[in-house]
Amino acid sequence: LACTQVWMPDSLTQEKNTWYYGRAEDGGYRGVKIFGVEPAHEKGFEYWSGESSFRWASPTPTYRYTYVRDHQDNWGEGCTNAYSAAGVNENGVSCSATLSVYPKVSIVGYYDDDYNYVDGWDSNNPDSGIGEYNYASIILGQSKTAREGVELIGSLVEQYGALSNDQVIVSDSKESWLLMVLSGHQWLAFQLPEDKASVNPNIGGLDFQVDLKDPNVLHSKEIISKPSKNGALEYCEDGITPDIAKTYFSEGTKSTRYAMGRLYFGSNPGMTAANGKITALTDPALFFKPGENDYTTFEMIRSLATRGEGTEIDANKYADVDAIGKDWSLETHIFEIKRNTDPQAATLLWLALSRDEFSVAIPNYSALMTKVNKHYGDVNSIESAHQGSSWDWKDDVNAAKQAGDWDQYLPYVLMDINTLAYNNRANVATGLRAYLDAMQNELIAQHDAVEAQMLKTPAEAKSKLADQAADVAAEQTWEKCYTVLQELRSYLEGDQAVPFVPSDYNPATKGLAKPMTYAVEAVKGIPSIPEQPAKPTTPTVTAASIAKAKVATAKASYTYTGKAIKPKVTVKLGSKTLKAGTDYTVAYKANKKIGKATVTVKGKGAYKGTVAKSFKIVPKKTAVSKVKGAKKAATVKWKKKSSAQASGYQIKYSAKKSMKSAKVKTVKGAGKASAKLTKLKSGKKYYVQMRTYKTVKVGGKTVKYYSGWSAAKAVRVK
Repeated sequence: LACTQVWMPDSLTQEKNTWYYGRAEDGGYRGVKIFGVEPAHEKGFEYWSGESSFRWASPTPTYRYTYVRDHQDNWGEGCTNAYSAAGVNENGVSCSATLSVYPKVSIVGYYDDDYNYVDGWDSNNPDSGIGEYNYASIILGQSKTAREGVELIGSLVEQYGALSNDQVIVSDSKESWLLMVLSGHQWLAFQLPEDKASVNPNIGGLDFQVDLKDPNVLHSKEIISKPSKNGALEYCEDGITPDIAKTYFSEGTKSTRYAMGRLYFGSNPGMTAANGKITALTDPALFFKPGENDYTTFEMIRSLATRGEGTEIDANKYADVDAIGKDWSLETHIFEIKRNTDPQAATLLWLALSRDEFSVAIPNYSALMTKVNKHYGDVNSIESAHQGSSWDWKDDVNAAKQAGDWDQYLPYVLMDINTLAYNNRANVATGLRAYLDAMQNELIAQHDAVEAQMLKTPAEAKSKLADQAADVAAEQTWEKCYTVLQELRSYLEGDQAVPFVPSDYNPATKGLAKPMTYAVEAVKGIPSIPEQPAKPTTPTVTAASIAKAKVATAKASYTYTGKAIKPKVTVKLGSKTLKAGTDYTVAYKANKKIGKATVTVKGKGAYKGTVAKSFKIVPKKTAVSKVKGAKKAATVKWKKKSSAQASGYQIKYSAKKSMKSAKVKTVKGAGKASAKLTKLKSGKKYYVQMRTYKTVKVGGKTVKYYSGWSAAKAVRVK
């Protein structure tokens, strides 16, 4: 499947000991997805595939797990177990499957070719292998830990062969693994790094290195010997270490989805682009350092909806750009996992059963759930007809406009909202997205209370809380989204004189006019573990206000780096210098882009209140690379900056080395790299300097921010 996979370790997230991974599943404009619970089965339960002749009987009883499956009508009659995609089992093992990747033809060949390939599918029975239809079901149905799941799939690939080549993330509350099915019988798995993020849109050849002797790296027995015997093994730059990516996969690094994901996380992969087309990409790494270290649940959910807004590959500006937040995504999911907690309650599945751009992700304690809300439907109750002409690769707007029994199902409500919003973007997108963001943020905020209750709920009542919380979240989300869908359909039948804004949206507060009651309803009737008597506390001391403190940064302005700038501050209240972490905390705002940034100091311990201090972020300097004299003129050349760093340039020139009485020429446009100075005096020696400027909005006013002047270069005019 054409999908995009993301990973963010807990060292880079706002909430301590919390990490995220997930995927946007691409595959059709309006393919309905089924969220449900697979019960545990007796020993001998058979896993079978609708895409091959693969069959495998479980040697042990299986585990209960949640799934996100395709509708059987999109596979064939009886295929109610098709492609479990994302889920969590009762042991807290989670899985996102799959990310299709494409190996070299020289490695796997094709079914109908006489190619001399290294490790293809079973040539005697090419349809016999395990594939993406079964990966998640087997992992979740059979595994107590993530490592167990990885080892099991690896053994099945070696025994039965692989029908396709895919990547799967498997996790528990202690570790996360990336499993790669490299070829017909070869595989590799390793623990995901705890200091770097990842974005992968179906590219097996992104750069990575692993030590095959590391105990946290698992692989097939012939991962090296097989390609080595056939002369296909490639090495890293040291000429010694095998390069798995280059050996098994072709490069495909000019992916707009890859660059888009990197840019979303503040890490430019060395991209240059024009008119929505990438012309170069110099850092095609599988793992990278993002621009921030405090990513939130909301930001991770929205990462699967990004369309490169405001970049040189903006899919809203350039129609041919392949976006992460595309119109033929089927569903998106993000797993939020907490370290050092009850394994069954450690993993929260945020699930949006349609495209992420105009959807809301709903929280589910999937490991504990035994049922799902009625609005999800199931393979027997939800019919596929309302998909419209999805599988003819057409986003069926007419189908989305039609009300019917299908409106009782959350997957169809979100599907229709996305179809209508995407195809009426100009008048609908802004107001609708603001409303859905408000709903998403409210679910996230209210879930804190549900999580707090989960931590103090007795073990025997945790499943009841999980089922009840998931039911309330789905019910309230469906109710609000169904109302929005009705309003949207009515709006599109009208004159559309003003942009669409849902009636439940409050623009003044940027929140819901009618708040959700998820936090209250989810915990009703749930017992708590009795609290221990509180220890005696010391008398409280009235905190002093920090509002009149003097805050100073080392400099008044800092040079743009493309990353968040967080200068240290000195805080004085009267004659006393306060101590960071003990007396106050700091938070930064608008501290990444050129313009006015703010650091807010908040009192802590013996101090209360807040005080703010602003500082400037100015463009990087540029330099005069060349000045060439001409008759009464001179041509100045420089290295141009990106549009993120500059709106234009200023050139200062004077016949005096001191630059006294200098004239200034302004050159608009970051893309300019030269300018001509005219009306100069023949025979004179001129000195030339330049600087960049960036135009930004500050408090509703247009303000220019300038870099420092470059060193002067001299030129003799003819």
